Amino acid sequence: MAGRRHSGPNPKKPPVVIIGGSGFQERLQAMDAKRRTVRTPFGNVPIFLSKCGDREVIAIQRHGVGHKIPPHNVNYRGHIFLAKKIGAEAILASAAVGVISPEKYPLKSLVLCKDVVPWHLTFDGGPVTFFNEFPDAPRHADCSELFSEGLNKVLLTAAANLSLKLRKGAVLVTTRGPRYETPAEIGTFKKLGYHLVGMTTAYEAILAAEQGTPYAVVAIATNLAAGISGKRLSHDEVDEVMQEKADDLYGLFMQAIKILKIKGS
Repeated sequence: MAGRRHSGPNPKKPPVVIIGGSGFQERLQAMDAKRRTVRTPFGNVPIFLSKCGDREVIAIQRHGVGHKIPPHNVNYRGHIFLAKKIGAEAILASAAVGVISPEKYPLKSLVLCKDVVPWHLTFDGGPVTFFNEFPDAPRHADCSELFSEGLNKVLLTAAANLSLKLRKGAVLVTTRGPRYETPAEIGTFKKLGYHLVGMTTAYEAILAAEQGTPYAVVAIATNLAAGISGKRLSHDEVDEVMQEKADDLYGLFMQAIKILKIKGS
């Protein structure tokens, strides 16, 4: 799982991986991103290849073109392995989330998370890990900082540069999906002190921690979680907010990539 090495007095900046959802494809096409396919031990991973300044950007649509891949079928291992394979300096991800605590994180807000709760997540009934495929992977990966503090600081600086409000400090619980949660589940999460709920982030964060790639997620508060508003949940509502916030999110990531420092500098 070794990445590329960079040597010499002026090393080439390592690439950055973006893992995004709805709304990103149009922005990538607008900057003449090239479609490519990268082979991994977990299958082929379609990517969009582009540049931000003098840094290569590899973007992955988590749910595929047209959002056809549900959360429990996403190729998380392929996506995260790819970042290590190309020697990525960081993974910047976005995630649509339901809001459990709207008093702290209002609808349509952009949020940085401080921690994540994997709620009964598995890969085919087994643990979320690379260890089965790579026996030399850490048996007991440190998960005390699944969201890189350094990347979060970069994102906060980028948001300030763009006059974007970026909230912080959320605890995000990741459920298995693909269904939305029940009001009773959300009530339990609220009592436990969780603020947001989604279906993807913990998989990515755990795998990134195992292989040592810094990872951060910007959560987009797309809807109130089940039972909070009394309304039925609709994925159309999620898509609508993601499209509305796509430009802000894209601009935030590009600004963050511009100010990101090379490892060791």
